[in-house]
Amino acid sequence: MILLLPAGTLRASTNAVFTSVTGKVEIKGHKGHPSRRAHPDSTVSEGERVVAGPDAQATLKTFDGSEIQVSPNTDFSLEKLEQPGPQDKIIQFKLVVGKLFASVKKLVSSKSSFEIEAGGVVCGVRGTEYSVFYDPSTGKVDVLVTEGTVWSTAQGLTHEFHGGQGGTFLNGNWTPHQPPAGGNPGLGFIRSNPFYGFNGTGQDDFNNPLTDLPGGIKGVTGQIGSNGVAGLGAHSLLNLQLGFPQYLP
Repeated sequence: MILLLPAGTLRASTNAVFTSVTGKVEIKGHKGHPSRRAHPDSTVSEGERVVAGPDAQATLKTFDGSEIQVSPNTDFSLEKLEQPGPQDKIIQFKLVVGKLFASVKKLVSSKSSFEIEAGGVVCGVRGTEYSVFYDPSTGKVDVLVTEGTVWSTAQGLTHEFHGGQGGTFLNGNWTPHQPPAGGNPGLGFIRSNPFYGFNGTGQDDFNNPLTDLPGGIKGVTGQIGSNGVAGLGAHSLLNLQLGFPQYLP
């Protein structure tokens, strides 16, 4: 007996392949299957989980040519790796903890999707480079876009970020920055972005000269310390220290 399926119902699963591995990276197989150590050319299939140790880094390439760079202390699963049609792809990751950087090949069909879910936040793209960091102990998710456009959906709301922008979510809730009064808030700057205000909160407008800031030069020297946040306690230009806080997810 031959069973004929309607066109478009086939969901072919495909694999992802490690192109580089350093340190200890484990692949947790399907239920009933033992874990295995990842090496270059090791394959990972839909439903499997990848755990990178504290000294580990790796690059995983999906069937469409997109790449995922895995940072140390990262745990994630491959929820979907499917190719419904020749031009279609459905790729979904779930980040349990750590950081993933995705370089995504352009999606050419409306049926295609590339998503990373972390802490109740789903980040999807149409072809771009972006990273997602998740700390389950605090419920914090940081999204940073290198190039292209990323949309993030959380609590039923969608936020869109473009190259050079990003956002922070706490327990699945969007936490927007507070823009300077009368200023243009732009879209999606991260609180700890070292170039958004001198104290990392957006209260100082980096688009204006220092002398136009509240308190002028003296006010700035009194606000900024070697860590870019604490007060310096001095009021001379010679003591001005611009030690911006770094964004280190």
